[in-house]
Amino acid sequence: MMRRGVWLLLVPLAGCGWGASGTGPDAVCERQAYDDPAVKNLMVPTRAQTSSDHQYALTLALRNAKQACLRQRGIVVRGGVEPVKPR
Repeated sequence: MMRRGVWLLLVPLAGCGWGASGTGPDAVCERQAYDDPAVKNLMVPTRAQTSSDHQYALTLALRNAKQACLRQRGIVVRGGVEPVKPR
């Protein structure tokens, strides 16, 4: 009897942790953006780049790569706000 009660508690909890978070096109394109050559070049900063300028360029490159991936899949990219450029 106790064994069946434990299984009845574990089965609903098992469904909560798997699935939906990483299977949608948004999540797939976000992971794929890191394979973009422009993003890979920015992953290793040079000494001449300041940290805020480098972070802005990396954020912009990731965003552009993700949006390009979504467009290739036929998904309409929603409008958004451009990242704030550092001074």
